[in-house]
Amino acid sequence: MVNPAFDDGDEAEEASDSTSEATDAPTSVGPTSVSTSSTTSETAASTTSGSSGTGTTGTTSTTVSRSGTSSSTTGDVCDAAPPPPAECDPACDMCEEGTCIVVCNGKQSCLDQTLMCPGAGPCLFDCRGTRACDGATFVCQGEDACGVACFGVRACQRAEVQCAGGPCSVTCGMMASTRVCAEMRVECGEADTLVTCQAEQTVPPELVPGSACACESMGC
Repeated sequence: MVNPAFDDGDEAEEASDSTSEATDAPTSVGPTSVSTSSTTSETAASTTSGSSGTGTTGTTSTTVSRSGTSSSTTGDVCDAAPPPPAECDPACDMCEEGTCIVVCNGKQSCLDQTLMCPGAGPCLFDCRGTRACDGATFVCQGEDACGVACFGVRACQRAEVQCAGGPCSVTCGMMASTRVCAEMRVECGEADTLVTCQAEQTVPPELVPGSACACESMGC
């Protein structure tokens, strides 16, 4: 059911961003990638930009994407994640190479809902469409990589992301939209957390550090 509580600028914004939404975020679920990476020297721990956080020694890379999850770690617990399972939990909407994909596709499809990663393994919340995940709460679990992808007018506005023990990442798409992830709150977990925005947001996401690992944003 569509929420009638739109503010005055909603219709104008939706009309002006319709071209961008059609280009950057088709209503059907398309390729999505969410990644975090960090590189630090063995002699000194790096200090991250953003709210807070200091990485530990090592060189690492972890990626959650529509093609699965890959990770490599050399002495850095901040970006380490276990390998994906052979099969996803049956509760997943889609499964690609062990990555569970929770799909919110369409206008206000997951408005104000609480969404959890089902079972073990890497997880990706895929939000596409006008206010698809507006006000939603994303709950990551365990030590697996967890990602949130937002494409559409105010797709993840007012959303809350609760990272857990694995690498955590949020992508705010649509280059023309400044409110895809406006007023978002991200609770960083026990591993690296990165929020990436394609456009500066009217109210940047609030990042709450959860450990000594990275808790940062780019372009927001």
